[in-house]
Amino acid sequence: MSAFDSGQRPSLTAAQTFRYQPRTVEGRAVTVSGVKNTFHYRIK
Repeated sequence: MSAFDSGQRPSLTAAQTFRYQPRTVEGRAVTVSGVKNTFHYRIK
């Protein structure tokens, strides 16, 4: 396994398990522009 492979696997797992939670107002999902999701990794 290369260094690239060992870093790629956690990234793919995080992306596959991420579940979007919509912004809600009074119980209804609303549109929000400019939303970004950031994943942070720590290499040991």
